[in-house]
Amino acid sequence: MRARRAAGGCRLVELTARTFSNSLALMSSRGWRRPAAWAARASAGVPEDGNRHARLLEPASPFYPPPVSSLPQGDRCHFDAATGWLMLGDPASALEELERLTPASRSCREVLELEWGIHAERADWSAAAAVAGRLVEQAPDQTFGWIHRAYAVRRQAGGGLDQAWVLLRPALERFPQNPIVAYNLACYAAQMNQMEEAWSLFQRALAVALKRAELLAMALADHDLKPLWPRICSATQA
Repeated sequence: MRARRAAGGCRLVELTARTFSNSLALMSSRGWRRPAAWAARASAGVPEDGNRHARLLEPASPFYPPPVSSLPQGDRCHFDAATGWLMLGDPASALEELERLTPASRSCREVLELEWGIHAERADWSAAAAVAGRLVEQAPDQTFGWIHRAYAVRRQAGGGLDQAWVLLRPALERFPQNPIVAYNLACYAAQMNQMEEAWSLFQRALAVALKRAELLAMALADHDLKPLWPRICSATQA
């Protein structure tokens, strides 16, 4: 599907200027399907910062597009179009739209979150890590930057589990009621063969999860946590 261009030069897709929920309905009617990881996070009771959007679990689908903020009309048009292209699996066009925003809008938190998703879809993990680092500096009281920075650094050239752990570990005390921080740290610890630490962190995630059974089921499908599967199976029977 290619876009039309409006008289003002803004690239349009059908979802431009619609609400995010209407956008999802429109995309579904045209054959787009919501990634299973989104539903998995929702069913597991993953909390949201201000009900903005679902958070990240390792190694789930890395991005849930943010809602439209109160950007200027022209920038909002490009933001909507970028979101649409990303949902359609065309991150190159999404990035092109994002680059049309004014410098002030490019620094907005919602725009930076969308930019992270674009870089992640392109597997440009260095760029994704840099964007997430800006989000940590700009909004240190929100989990998005912390979790997504670690996710990207784990995958970027020259990065890895050790660096991801170091970057995410301070968030454990900052967000004690967020299960995703503890869950992702458990994944990292398990993959670094720190089994007791991994189990302790997983139990911590389980203790604050809104839906214990769903989180357990998700963990048993998560190969990062495979070394813990025997213990997790025991927990499901408790």
